[in-house]
Amino acid sequence: MAAALMRPTVSDLDELGGWLGLGVKSEALRLARHKLKASRIRAADFDSGMNALLTLADRLKPWSPLVEAAYARLGDRGKRRVQRRMLGFYNSLYDWNSACQFVPARQTSPLDLLMSMEAMLNLKKLDAAKPLVEKCWRMFDKTNDRFAMSALLEALARYYAQIGELEIAEECWRRSAAIEDSARNAMTGLVEIAAVRGWLYV
Repeated sequence: MAAALMRPTVSDLDELGGWLGLGVKSEALRLARHKLKASRIRAADFDSGMNALLTLADRLKPWSPLVEAAYARLGDRGKRRVQRRMLGFYNSLYDWNSACQFVPARQTSPLDLLMSMEAMLNLKKLDAAKPLVEKCWRMFDKTNDRFAMSALLEALARYYAQIGELEIAEECWRRSAAIEDSARNAMTGLVEIAAVRGWLYV
């Protein structure tokens, strides 16, 4: 009984956001499903439901039919508002063709740029990826945020590695390795560069 009294209720919390903040996985995903199944879904509800999925769901593929049906029920304005969530969803599924359909015309965040770059590079769309490089450098020069810097360096390193500019890619990953949050990805990138160099030498 005491445990039940201590458990927060929906009225105590901001519904899905509250359960998500507390890390209560099953309840957050149940509410996410409820929001996405609504016949008249709002962009804000779709966004919060997707946030729960991308944060907590172990496997996203089983959610695809529900997500796609919910997205189809949104109006044009709502679809524009949740474009980045769909980009993140398909990136997480490694469905690069679908992800590219949701690449925003204007990338306004480092995460936008990283996800857009990842989708394009995996489809070998180098011409489409090239304009993102300048945007990454411009944004990098204007930020002191560690997460933003690591995302931008990761995007740049991947691009330069794919076009064969290994020294620039290596430098981007070295700079990224100095940022604690991105050290693991950066070290993986440096190992890959070393492997490519060894292959080219042989």
